[in-house]
Amino acid sequence: MTGVFAVARQPDYSEAVDDPIASALRQSQEELRRVLATNKARKQRLVEIARDRLAHQEYLEARDSLDKNITTVYTKLQKKDAPKTIKKKKKGMAPTNDRVGSEPPQPPAPIPCPAALGLGPDADNKLVVPDTLKDLVRTRKQWVQVVGGVFDTKQKESPGRIWGLPSKSVFEGIDEEVRIALGKDKEKTDGGAGEPMQVDNPVDPAVPGKQVNGLH
Repeated sequence: MTGVFAVARQPDYSEAVDDPIASALRQSQEELRRVLATNKARKQRLVEIARDRLAHQEYLEARDSLDKNITTVYTKLQKKDAPKTIKKKKKGMAPTNDRVGSEPPQPPAPIPCPAALGLGPDADNKLVVPDTLKDLVRTRKQWVQVVGGVFDTKQKESPGRIWGLPSKSVFEGIDEEVRIALGKDKEKTDGGAGEPMQVDNPVDPAVPGKQVNGLH
């Protein structure tokens, strides 16, 4: 029978229909996914650089504190061995050498080297460094070699990461990382879409012991 009452062919709903709107949505979703992944990767890289710079700042503050302690101890030692200053005589007093029967003035003692003050020589006329000062200097040396060496290595591997300005973009290689990450996510998504899991003897949760749809 033809005409209005003609039986139309049953459409095949399994065929994928890609109209312009669906295509545009799909492209927009892919672009959004890529932008989100890029922003996440960039943020992660900036966070790592910020952590390294903050750690380096804490390292510098600790090193400055050690330097200050060394200077304080050394200054105290120098003040202890510093030559005593001769006070000026009051006006009206006659000079010592003008007095009758006075002894000739003694020659002034030699002025010690400023760098040797506080490090009095021992019996062998060698400078002696106090243990307190030795410990502080040793601690600073270890701090610079061990902790500072880590930052020096990172700075050599990536100039500008710890201090100064980077010689190249900190986002170099981000696009490749995002592409690999999106490819792995797609593989996981495609691999997870398999056949539905078969359930033997499904049970109605509302009625314990009752099987759904009479399945046995």
